[in-house]
Amino acid sequence: MDRIRLIAQDGVEITPSLEYTCKVCSDGFDSESYVLRTCEANCGKRRVGKLYDETVGTVFFCTGDKEKVRSNKVFLKEQALLKNIISHVAKIRNDFIEDGYKSTNRLLHNLVSLNAKNIQEIYSSIPESEGLHAYKDQVASAEKAIDNNKKEVAKSIIRVAKNNMAIKTEFTVFHKLFADNPELSIRRHDVKKVIMSVFHVFFEDFFDVKVHINTHGDTFFVNIDYETVRVALYHLVENASKYVLPNTTIDIYLLNNSDGHHISMEMNSLEMTDEDIKYLFEEGYSGVYSHLSNKNGEGIGMPRVKKLLDMNQIALKIERSIDGGKPRSYKNVSYVRNRFLMSF
Repeated sequence: MDRIRLIAQDGVEITPSLEYTCKVCSDGFDSESYVLRTCEANCGKRRVGKLYDETVGTVFFCTGDKEKVRSNKVFLKEQALLKNIISHVAKIRNDFIEDGYKSTNRLLHNLVSLNAKNIQEIYSSIPESEGLHAYKDQVASAEKAIDNNKKEVAKSIIRVAKNNMAIKTEFTVFHKLFADNPELSIRRHDVKKVIMSVFHVFFEDFFDVKVHINTHGDTFFVNIDYETVRVALYHLVENASKYVLPNTTIDIYLLNNSDGHHISMEMNSLEMTDEDIKYLFEEGYSGVYSHLSNKNGEGIGMPRVKKLLDMNQIALKIERSIDGGKPRSYKNVSYVRNRFLMSF
C-alpha cells in the first residue's frame, strides 16, 4: 500500500500529510475493496479499501500496485496484515495516552486534596468568623486567635509543612519520572541531614502513636540528586507512619562498610506475604495486610520510589521478619520486624 489514512475514534486525523484529494476520495465510499478506474490525483487505476478497527478507528488503504489492483485476494491479504500492524501500534499509542491521563488526573486529585487539607488547617487555627474575615483588624484578630490556641496552631503549622512537602513531592514525581530527559543535580550531601529533613515533618504523627525514632552510627556523605532522593524518602517515611506498630521504635542505622554505604530502616510494621515481596514494585499493587487494615492509599507507590532511587544508583531491598520472631497482632492485623535497606 502506498497510501494509508488513519482517523482515530475521537475523530483526530493521525495522517494529516495525506493529499486533500485523497481525503475527499476516502470519504466517498465504505467498501473494504473497490477498484477506481480513474484517480482524482492523476495516479491512474487504483484499488482502495476502508475498514473500521475498534482500536484505531477508520483505516483507508490505497494502492496502484498492478498485482493488487488486479487481484482482490492479494489486496485483502495485505490489507489484513497492515490492519493488524496498525492496530498494534494504535494500542501502544492509546495506552501511552491513557497512562498520561491517569498520571495527570492523579496529580490533580492529590494536589486538590492537599490544598484542601491546608485550608482546613488554617481555618481550624483561625476561624473565618474571628480572623481572616475581620475587615478592619484582620491581623489583630488572627493574632488573638493564635494566642488563645498556641499549641494547636503549632501542630497545624507542622501539618501544613508536611502537606507542602507532599505537594512538592507530587510535582517532582511528575517532572522527573515523566520527562524524556530528566535533569538531576548531583551534589555531595550529608545523609543524616537528608533523612532527618524528612522525618521531622512526621514527628507529630509518630508521637501520636507513641513511636520513637532512634538513629545509630555516624553520618556519611554521598553524591545524589537531593530532590529525587528526598521524595523517595518522604514516601518511605510516610508509609512508616501509616504501617508502624504503635508503642514501638523505628531504628535507623547509618552503615559505612567495606562494601559501601547503607541506610537501614528497621521497624515493627505490617507483615508481608510472599506475594507482597514478589509484586511490591509492580505498578498498582498494594500489600495484602495494607488492604486488610484499610491503609492502602494514593501515595506515589513503591514502583516510583524504586525508579527515583535507581536514578541515583541507590538499590532498595526489603527484608521481612528479620528477627525471626512471632508476628504480633494489633487490631486483628499482623506485625513483624521488617528492614528497608538502601545501598549507595
